[in-house]
Amino acid sequence: MQLKNHLKQNYLIIAVVFYGLFLALIRLKGSLQGDEAIYAQVAKETLAKGNWLEFYWRGEIWLEKPPLYLWLVMLVKKYITQEEAGLRMINGFFLTAAMLAAYFFTQKISNQKITAFLSAVIIGSIPIFIKHSRAVMTDAALTFFILGALYFGFLAENKHKKHLIHFWIFCALGILVKNFLGFYAVIIYLIYLIALKKLKLIISGYSLIGFLIFLLITLPWHVIMYLKFDKIFLNQYFLYHFLERSEYSIIHSPWDEVPLAYLKILFSHYGVWSVILAALLIYLLLFYQKLIKHFRESEKRGLILALIWFFTVFISFSLAKTKSPHYILPLVPSMALTISIIINGLIKSRPRDIIIFCGLALLNFTPFYYLNASDFGESNILFPAVFLKFSKIFGLAGYAVLYWGLGLFFLLLIGLYKLIEKNKAGFEYLVLFMVVLNLLVPFYPERGAAEKKLAEAVNQKFNQKPLNIYLDDPKLITNTLLYYLPLGSDVERYQRNQVEFLSDIDLSKHKDYCLVSSKVDQRVFIPCLAKESLEPPGWQCNYCLD
Repeated sequence: MQLKNHLKQNYLIIAVVFYGLFLALIRLKGSLQGDEAIYAQVAKETLAKGNWLEFYWRGEIWLEKPPLYLWLVMLVKKYITQEEAGLRMINGFFLTAAMLAAYFFTQKISNQKITAFLSAVIIGSIPIFIKHSRAVMTDAALTFFILGALYFGFLAENKHKKHLIHFWIFCALGILVKNFLGFYAVIIYLIYLIALKKLKLIISGYSLIGFLIFLLITLPWHVIMYLKFDKIFLNQYFLYHFLERSEYSIIHSPWDEVPLAYLKILFSHYGVWSVILAALLIYLLLFYQKLIKHFRESEKRGLILALIWFFTVFISFSLAKTKSPHYILPLVPSMALTISIIINGLIKSRPRDIIIFCGLALLNFTPFYYLNASDFGESNILFPAVFLKFSKIFGLAGYAVLYWGLGLFFLLLIGLYKLIEKNKAGFEYLVLFMVVLNLLVPFYPERGAAEKKLAEAVNQKFNQKPLNIYLDDPKLITNTLLYYLPLGSDVERYQRNQVEFLSDIDLSKHKDYCLVSSKVDQRVFIPCLAKESLEPPGWQCNYCLD
């Protein structure tokens, strides 16, 4: 009986954990790509060296990132599994932890379980956030530590000053994950305290104790690296990742020169929640006086914190020269808090108006958002392709079927609206309706398969011997190929005017080949396995010896 009551009281928390683990544990296969392959390769080379403080990539010291996330990757590789899925589970658990943190944060603010549940699900239903929470990258971990720090900071400001110790610990862990970006929690919290005229809190006794612990966590590794590598450490760790990314376009992203890049990114990469957020903010401005009088004091402070958080991240990254869609992932929890707090205010003041924002959730079933979500390797549980599948049977155009499905959901909304007229508790059904429309099923396509197949073929042919490979195919990813080759190998883009010793070879006869130069001065042409017709069973090798 006690277990039954416990489950009944906490069924929403159980649902959050289940959904988080569902996202974290299924469909994780696929070759490591881009930055994923870099982190995995650094862990691979560092484990071989046996020194867990100094990181190596391509045989050289690599000081671009702090150690915490790399240590997690190394632990998984050494003690659990070498498989790609195992490495991706690290961030899957950070995703689940972030959803739970958002749940408890929002419940503390609103004292409503249903809006806490909404907040958690928003974290777990933004397509690009799920993509990067299922990749071997640092963004999900950073987002969780910023969220955790601000949660404890909010508790500390609400008469529980001892939580300032936990605030500083989470800030320290954020810095050990992704360098200076961990300081975002400190900056946001300081602005928040200034807004509330409570800045003295940051110099309280508990805060000073927490700050000392912060220094004990963050300083040792940084000091050791500086003392040992001096200018190399400063250039790679500080100048490259802080100053140069701010002042110059260093990754040559197509977004670098786009006006209002992050505004466009927000609406195209962050799903329908970005539209709902914009609509709610406009609604808040129009009906501020009517809404705000129904807010609890904690809801007012929570909304202030969430908005400061959102605009601090958004504006600061917009000012930087280097831009990429996943750079602003740390603002995802602020979106979740803002939406859930305003929705909770609507429940108490204008419950019928919630239907407007539920209607916006139906944008998931229009071509614009359906295509964007699918491009990131996730799709809605109520997958539009279900309608498209039957379009052939009925002879209907694909999008006509989509809008047929859209019409059915509008009918459901009308029914829920009638429910609200009779019973205000019907708002729970509307919130759940929004949630269901945004739930995602992740899948990880077998991207990077060509590089992995090529590496396996080369390893088999050369008996796992380290090789220098020069790729003459722009479609193949060098970092992915390098990870699947033996230690000591190297992969570079082949540029004809830079490789003088190949001047005597007519490369025009080998357009479908990439060049492999081994460390024993053998020069080898092998097929680029990106071509579907060239699989390892039909693989052949032509030696070009001096």
